[in-house]
Amino acid sequence: MRNTNGVAVMMLVLVVSMIAAFMAIAWQSRILLGVYRNKALSDIIAVSYHGESKANDILGKFLGDYPGAFTYNFETPWEDLGDGTQLKVEGKLIDNKETLNITAKRTYASTQYQVTRETETFSAEASDAEIVFSLDCTGSMAAAACADTNICNYQPPGSPFYAITRMDKLKEALIVFLDKLEALPGHEKIKIGLSVFTLKSDWMYTSYAADGTPTGQAIKPDNAISSDIPAIKSAVNNFLGRSGEEHSMACKKILTFTNVGGGLIFAHDYLKTRKPLGKKQIEILVTDGWSNQRTPHAGCSQNIFCPGDAIYCSGYGYTCPVPLPNCQMHGWEFTACALASTQQQWQPISFASDPWPVGVRDPEVDMYTVGVYSDPPNYINSAFTNFSNKYFQNDEAFQLPVILSDIFDEILESFTVINVQRLVPSPIR
Repeated sequence: MRNTNGVAVMMLVLVVSMIAAFMAIAWQSRILLGVYRNKALSDIIAVSYHGESKANDILGKFLGDYPGAFTYNFETPWEDLGDGTQLKVEGKLIDNKETLNITAKRTYASTQYQVTRETETFSAEASDAEIVFSLDCTGSMAAAACADTNICNYQPPGSPFYAITRMDKLKEALIVFLDKLEALPGHEKIKIGLSVFTLKSDWMYTSYAADGTPTGQAIKPDNAISSDIPAIKSAVNNFLGRSGEEHSMACKKILTFTNVGGGLIFAHDYLKTRKPLGKKQIEILVTDGWSNQRTPHAGCSQNIFCPGDAIYCSGYGYTCPVPLPNCQMHGWEFTACALASTQQQWQPISFASDPWPVGVRDPEVDMYTVGVYSDPPNYINSAFTNFSNKYFQNDEAFQLPVILSDIFDEILESFTVINVQRLVPSPIR
């Protein structure tokens, strides 16, 4: 009979040894896993911190439109950030969509960002645009366009007007604007409206009788003339004179004095009646003074007729308060109410209101305003500044062509949608 005790002992020792070895390996693996896990966590923190720092610099250049910052399409080599973090940037331009993919990696971690910017220029939206001008047509438009006595501020022999009047420069500015529009591909899809105001407001027309009665087509966006740039330029040249009121065929029937609020309301009310789906609507106001009168409008307290002269208190369809108050104050309020959108509050000065009332302009309608005057009252300056998309103020009408050219460029600026997102990174080898 064989003795098996020795074999059994050896086998037991072998099994115990194997179990011990496996346990040692398991504990060692666990320790190593903890080390790598800590290293991975450390790398995640490092790659996030250093990657985001560098990414923010790149995003700043991207969002700030740094000239020459990116030339599409491109892919940079991996850049060592000096601490073991590497970073790569890939840029693509497809149609009007710019995309940057920024990837940062370390041995045990990676992070990825994507920023996109989709740009659509105004010309691409041409079929969806209406631009309505509100033009001051008061007698003060006969004033010299500049103070220089060698250029504007003198009267040539036999002329009742200065060498260059404010109205001269307004006409020139409108032609500059229309010339730039005409050079734009697809310009016929942008509809133009020209309105004039003093106490009353009206459209400009393509023809007039000798007394100023309109006989032609109104230049407004829903008429065919609105996209006929040569015809509109002809009307500007022929029916705006050297000054406003009786010196311009387009202004003979709209009386006198300045009612900026009325000019704005005229454009607002027209655009409200249209509101074609998806159309971009823009108003451009040009005036050489602040209001000294107002017309009634239910949305703008106090809802009164307050003309610049009491002679208009009868025979014109309105009734004046008795006694006639300070119409300048009411004119200022009317201007503020007409400039402010239905989401903006304006400050009343002839009555108390808590809270302040809101304006009447559709907030979807962009408003560009131009004031040709010096030292405007704080109330007027604040109203134009606070309630316009952009307000241009200059002492001299001589700058009007430059100003309207700048407004054209402002309108044509890209409408930009920017999206920044952090992506789940793909494994990086």
